[in-house]
Amino acid sequence: MKKIILITLLSLCLKGYSQKIVYIFNFSSYNVQIAEINTITTNLGIYPSFKNNTGLITIPAGQSYTLSNYSSSTKFPFVSVGNTPQINSWIRRNSATSSITVASTTAYITGATQKFNFIKFQVGTNGNLGGGNLGQGYATTVNGSGWQATYDPPIIDPLNPNLLEYSILLYDN
Repeated sequence: MKKIILITLLSLCLKGYSQKIVYIFNFSSYNVQIAEINTITTNLGIYPSFKNNTGLITIPAGQSYTLSNYSSSTKFPFVSVGNTPQINSWIRRNSATSSITVASTTAYITGATQKFNFIKFQVGTNGNLGGGNLGQGYATTVNGSGWQATYDPPIIDPLNPNLLEYSILLYDN
């Protein structure tokens, strides 16, 4: 019941700020480390795709990490200010065997057809409490030692289909 109330409250609060935004909320008692944030093309196929090139992003217990793009409602937030650490470069995968590292500003230009795909994460010191992948084509719920994580697919507004919010919640269970 607590989870349903929390998700409903977050959805209502965030609805007024609808853009392409990725929210990662850590409501758990543990530090969470994001190893990868991955995108996928909105066109048919899987390439090009992007993943962040920052190493581990630590989200302390009770904190959040947000990728937001207020300058465009149709582009993935490759250039997202106000985050610590800020993602300054992305790995662009052109095929299964070809990839290059590009600046966030370049990813913003060349990744116009991208949307959120999944995150790879771990919980606790060096992942000692578990982890996994959450997102499209992956699990929508992952359970670990004392925690649970959920991914809620975005609700698409038929009047504004490019305005998407992606939410990932981590909490104690």
